[in-house]
Amino acid sequence: IPKRKILPTALSLKTDTAPPERQRSDGTVNSQNSLQLIKNMKADLQIYEKICEANNTYHLFSCDDRVLVGLSGGADSVALLLALKRFFKGLNLFACHVNHMIRGTEADNDAAFASELCRKENIPFELVKADVPAYAEKNGISTELAARNIRYDAFEKICKKHGISVVATAHTASDNAETVLF
Repeated sequence: IPKRKILPTALSLKTDTAPPERQRSDGTVNSQNSLQLIKNMKADLQIYEKICEANNTYHLFSCDDRVLVGLSGGADSVALLLALKRFFKGLNLFACHVNHMIRGTEADNDAAFASELCRKENIPFELVKADVPAYAEKNGISTELAARNIRYDAFEKICKKHGISVVATAHTASDNAETVLF
């Protein structure tokens, strides 16, 4: 089995800012919208720079690689997926959402959001559902470890299925980064 690279990218940027209107109906641009546009461009540049820095340091992917993005549906993983699509056009992106069956309807909503996002962005998507609490109990391990084991098993299977060599996950600076080579 070839070794896979996990791309843990620390994205601790504010990603919930909606894009501003660029022009008024009369064709002019107001200064408040211009300032918001500049702030958004700076945030885009920061995300791009963080990904480039990680890639330059660790040689994680080349412009034509196949990359699987672990897509939780949270701001970090969505920002990573969209940044990779926007800034690294040669990448062949895939996304995977793992529903751990812990949070009920909320988890189902996250899965539906991730699926719809990938449909709109034309990114191949796979949903994995796994009963993490049952797996943890059966194997005598913590729920956190069970979730991680199931996630990485899902990533490995999808990588084999599609010939993917890189798995990208997003974490904020406050997360415990998951790093593993498999």
